[in-house]
Amino acid sequence: MKKRWTAWALTLAMLAGALPGTALAAENGGVPPEPAARQVAALGEEPAANTWYEAQWKDFRNSDDNLGVTDAETPRTAEEAALRWKSAESLNDGWDGVSPLLMVDGDLVCTAGTAIYRIDSAAGAIKAQGVMTASNGAWGNAPLAYGEGKIFVPLLDGRVQAFDAGDLASLWVSEPLGGQCTTALIYRDGYVYGSTGNSAPAKFFCLAAEDEDPAAEDEIKSAAWTAYEEDFPAGSYWATPIVVGDAVLYGTDANGGTAVLFSRDRHTGEPLGMVELENMGSVRSSLVRSGDRLYFTTSGGWLCSVELDAKTGELSGLDCVQHENVGYVTSSPVIYDGVVYYGAQGCLVAADAVTLAELRRAAFPDTGASVQASPLLTTAYTEEGAVYLYVTQNTTPGAMYVARDDGESLTCSALYTPEESNWCAASAICDGEGTIYYHNDAGYLYALERTGAPQRRCRVTFAVEPAEAEISVAGAAAERDGTFLLGSGTYAYTVRCEGYVPASGTLTITEAELDTDRTVTVTLDAEQGGGGSTASKIRVTVRVKSHDQADCGGGYTYRGNKKAYTTLAERQLSVPKGTTAYEALSAALDAAGVDYSAREGYVTEIDGLAEFDHSSRSGWMYMVDGILPEVGADRYRLADGCEVVWFYTDDYTKELGEEKESGGSSAKPAETGAATAAFTDVPADLWCHDAVMTAVERGWFLGTGQDTFRPDDPMTRGMLVTVLYRMAGSPAAKTAGAFADVAADRCCAGAVAWAAEQGIVTGYGDGTFRPDAPMTRQQMAAVLARYAEREGLDTGTRTELSGFADGAAVGGWARPAMEWAVAEGIFRGGADGALYPAGTLTRAQSAVLLTRLGEKLD
Repeated sequence: MKKRWTAWALTLAMLAGALPGTALAAENGGVPPEPAARQVAALGEEPAANTWYEAQWKDFRNSDDNLGVTDAETPRTAEEAALRWKSAESLNDGWDGVSPLLMVDGDLVCTAGTAIYRIDSAAGAIKAQGVMTASNGAWGNAPLAYGEGKIFVPLLDGRVQAFDAGDLASLWVSEPLGGQCTTALIYRDGYVYGSTGNSAPAKFFCLAAEDEDPAAEDEIKSAAWTAYEEDFPAGSYWATPIVVGDAVLYGTDANGGTAVLFSRDRHTGEPLGMVELENMGSVRSSLVRSGDRLYFTTSGGWLCSVELDAKTGELSGLDCVQHENVGYVTSSPVIYDGVVYYGAQGCLVAADAVTLAELRRAAFPDTGASVQASPLLTTAYTEEGAVYLYVTQNTTPGAMYVARDDGESLTCSALYTPEESNWCAASAICDGEGTIYYHNDAGYLYALERTGAPQRRCRVTFAVEPAEAEISVAGAAAERDGTFLLGSGTYAYTVRCEGYVPASGTLTITEAELDTDRTVTVTLDAEQGGGGSTASKIRVTVRVKSHDQADCGGGYTYRGNKKAYTTLAERQLSVPKGTTAYEALSAALDAAGVDYSAREGYVTEIDGLAEFDHSSRSGWMYMVDGILPEVGADRYRLADGCEVVWFYTDDYTKELGEEKESGGSSAKPAETGAATAAFTDVPADLWCHDAVMTAVERGWFLGTGQDTFRPDDPMTRGMLVTVLYRMAGSPAAKTAGAFADVAADRCCAGAVAWAAEQGIVTGYGDGTFRPDAPMTRQQMAAVLARYAEREGLDTGTRTELSGFADGAAVGGWARPAMEWAVAEGIFRGGADGALYPAGTLTRAQSAVLLTRLGEKLD
């Protein structure tokens, strides 16, 4: 049973001085301080309120100014850091990962899928667990908030749910607020603020935290007010609002248009001011206050500050700087002693808080992966003339890094590298003793405490040939060129040199090797054609096509209006073998003297024509030999004789289905016989032949070249949603995709946007979709069940999995879907009587499964 103070009882108690700290209530804006212990009512009185605990980390940045700053003595080096504990098992619920962490009453609080957990910070054991109302749970990367003894959780179905912070019993659930709750929540003075996003009409909202009906766990909470801007319908995504005085301020997504910074009266929602952020991308960071200015970053790579009048809520004096080579930015800045720090592509940047000019930066091991985490900064060591910051980088192995800034240089090294390698966009939190807590996408939580005993390491030296080769070890920074200090565990390394074939491998450091030296010898093979300076060459043709907006009215596609396109550039190039489509484009445009812009291999502008100039779905795409590749241009390696066409489309979703460019007219799918004859790697006697040919004939799958299908290649997430999209008739998505790693020029972009909109797939907690990640068999079962249900099939049929040797290994999140898929004969298990739920699927296996599903839908 829920227990709480009613508003009436709470008021009487305050007047009578029954609550500790009542004399300070007026100074705190009328909100009573949080007592340290539960208030117990006498027999016959109103039931007591849920306990108001002390919060060691109350929301995403643990500060009313959204500054992630502590004075705790955190570990400064890997030698000072010790793993206090890690989770006994992953908390991930299928694709639904762990949320950012809170710390309340000394315990960690987080969500994963449809569950909310209270976890002992001393040992990592789960102390309490609650269940969310929404069947699809909470969005993994939307931070929670604490206040008034309650945990507030943003749900994926566009609602907010409040839980008792002690036993995690449900207290109330808000009314639907539109879209999905994809932003951080904050609690201030009795109210919860947040925003929905991903689909219109997205709203900013204010909810009263009070539990009006203590007897009902399913109480429906109406919003105190909501705000919807018709001109800016995209809402917010991953951004954290801020309350200053009587104003609440928040940033929005651009969603193909212009992002906006809004200021509203926090009591009524009335507008107080706004600033438009034209051509800067979306605001996906917290709004951070330092003095009279707010700081934030944008996805377009801009660091911004704006002056705020704390009395009126008015905004003025917008300053913005785009530092070089920062890529896509979502990291919330932290400000200390006149310096702004934020994470970017492959680095941590320090900038002057007044001018925003870059002061220095620290490079990370993977220069191409973004530091999406928001830095945690400690001031505990300022006497030594330095501050320390803690961040993660969104790549494997999901390590925690520590950066040191002494005012002259900013350096970075790995603090801890987990054995459970996975991506990581999590932001660290810490307690008063300096123990750091975080998680990576493997779903494990880690507690890193400071210890006086230095950690034991093995000094590993790479002896490489040629000597100028570059060496990188995932999760570790070099002590000096070619030498790394590594603790026990397994590490992935890569050695690269221009003109040579890269070499990758793993090395395992055992406990017996600690405090010893070890040498790893790597010799690179020269690319075909000779040594490094005479690598073999291939010839490719690059054409760049465009059209005039005055003629098209924002409605041209290359598929439908090819004859109206003009050629901006055309070049025949001799390039090294292994050149990517993006590298070939760069060479062609440079040779033609045409200006262009790109970020992380995604082309944003050519000859002054930029993405979104013609519509919210417009941008640059490419095809190779008439086929739209299923990977980004920076990942597609060209073969000899390739013809690459880059074109500007006004609606990328209408380009899907293009199979072959022929004679200057719209492409037409290949006939079945032609496809059959073309696939030299799918002979008639191959086990998957009939299924592959059926899938190709019906237009679900395409080949990977003129005569290959590559049946043994892994089936990726991007490939799967593209096939399902084609099976559904390639319907247009109502909103543009919001995933950071699915650019408009990806062949799967429209399919991903549609599948996410339909609830068939969801992204990861860091805002990515990971289109190139392979599908496991149980993931496939879950996706097919959702798609089948959308198509009207009854997915309630079940077959027990106990007949399979590894039936018990199917995850609880996937079990209903797998039971349905087995009952329908879609999944049948192997000859050895096993399902292999965690095994990955090939294109051939996927064609068989999808053909079986197609038979059910016919």
